[in-house]
Amino acid sequence: MPQRLIAILILLLSLACPALAQSAAGDWHGTLETPMGSLRLIIRISTDEDGKLFGTLESPDQAPGAEMPLTTVKVEDQTLEFTLAAASIRYEGAWEDGAWVGTFHQGGQLPLTLEPGLPEPRKKRPQEPDGPLPYDSIGATIVNPWAEGVTLAGTITTPPGDGPFPGVVLITGSGPQDRDESLMGHKPFLVLADLLTRRGVAVLRYDDRGFGHSTGQFAGATSTDFAHDARAAMDFLRRHPKVRKDAVGFIGHSEGGMVAPMVVEAGGDPNFMVLLAGPGTDMIQLLVSQSRLMGLAEGEAAEDLDRREPILRELFETTASAGTREEAAKQLEALITDEVVEALGATPEQRPLLVETLSAPWMRALLSHDPSGPLSRVTVPVLALNGELDLQVPPKENLAAIAEALSENEDATTMELPGLNHLFQPATTGALSEYAQIETTFDEHTIDIIAEWINDRFGS
Repeated sequence: MPQRLIAILILLLSLACPALAQSAAGDWHGTLETPMGSLRLIIRISTDEDGKLFGTLESPDQAPGAEMPLTTVKVEDQTLEFTLAAASIRYEGAWEDGAWVGTFHQGGQLPLTLEPGLPEPRKKRPQEPDGPLPYDSIGATIVNPWAEGVTLAGTITTPPGDGPFPGVVLITGSGPQDRDESLMGHKPFLVLADLLTRRGVAVLRYDDRGFGHSTGQFAGATSTDFAHDARAAMDFLRRHPKVRKDAVGFIGHSEGGMVAPMVVEAGGDPNFMVLLAGPGTDMIQLLVSQSRLMGLAEGEAAEDLDRREPILRELFETTASAGTREEAAKQLEALITDEVVEALGATPEQRPLLVETLSAPWMRALLSHDPSGPLSRVTVPVLALNGELDLQVPPKENLAAIAEALSENEDATTMELPGLNHLFQPATTGALSEYAQIETTFDEHTIDIIAEWINDRFGS
């Protein structure tokens, strides 16, 4: 699941070398070479009236326009250092020939050179819409009445004509996501919204709480909180004059496919739901399977994965069963020995990060969740789709579990789609490293299936 990055308050530090500190002010850009492909970063550094440095970090390939305040920024002895504590990010770079040359730390270490200025604009993918658009697109401001301080910023696209049209709310996958679910140079929800609207379906997509232009705190939120956000968005879309009040549902991707059924438990009443690579097995089993498949795709030895699997399962089960975060952290600290760290491919310095990540509220709630319970209580029509090459939510075991949970539902359909990965791109292996390399953002045949399924039941 994508990395959970959150914005935090700026903390300014005094600088020992004001003249050099001033030279760090400005825009800087660099590229990380990750297993998923190239990932661009933008660092913006400024000085306040006292000459102290502060700044932001933006990942234009994952969350364009979302600038996360850095925790610390410091220049000393010709070296730039900055941190983003909540995401466990640290950078150290030395000044060489007009650039900062150094190392980016987040779980592991990657070389990163920061050059002055902004990067070249992101290449527009072929499926991204270009104006003029044959439909209406307006902004939306959605107040969540069940969460103080959470106001979601979104976009509603409606087909031409008076309608009323069926409507869908898009629910993003794990981690803070913008309304387009931007990831590795793609904007899946932008493409999905565009093509569904052209096919007669109104679409509402929104920035996750505490991210993009939405307010609230993403840190500490769980899938239950996201279900309340989705319910607020659904109620908002129902009030649109061009949307049928009795034909509003969800399309949830990945974790969003788990959140959609949870809205029913949260008191919501969707008229249908489409689950895109949604989990069906318990989450411990899913994460263990995910780890193995992704490891094999990246060339890890089977014997190393065999050694890692029981370790992961024990860590996950310990996290899920602990009564409090403090209890989880204490038990994990005892379990994560030097041998465990080595088996996980980590370093001893990363032990605190492992404990913090596993004991976080979102992870504890996730590992304790069994999707079959909420799914079994869904009585409205359900379409569950998964790609044959999905390594993050393995299709066969998860679709089978979804079908079993929905066995009493009179209108439930599951489909495994050949040749598609977790993002519903046509892929070769399904490995994460392919995501950015594939030009197609979202398979249009899949969108045809979704649109026809909705319109067959709720179309004009």
